Amino acid sequence: MSAAELDPWRILLAVAVAAILLGLTPWVLRRLRPTVLADGPSRDGLEVVAQRALDMRHRIVVVRYRGSDHLLVLGSNPPLALGRHEAVLASLPASGEQRA
Repeated sequence: MSAAELDPWRILLAVAVAAILLGLTPWVLRRLRPTVLADGPSRDGLEVVAQRALDMRHRIVVVRYRGSDHLLVLGSNPPLALGRHEAVLASLPASGEQRA
């Protein structure tokens, strides 16, 4: 079969099918991603509640585990656990108050 015998509509259809398959691949991968990467509470009771970037390398994360919140600083080596959320907030000075 020579190039002159190829039907242009067949070529166009093949290119269209390939483009559609390439376009649908990211959507299918997002829909089928593992539940470990999914947001929200997991079966083991571990949930990321909130997170903030402190600088380019460090991030503070509030993690809820079995009903209690914990503050973690990630990016340091090793990761630093600041303790329970309520205890850390109680130890911080109020706005405008100076620490001695």
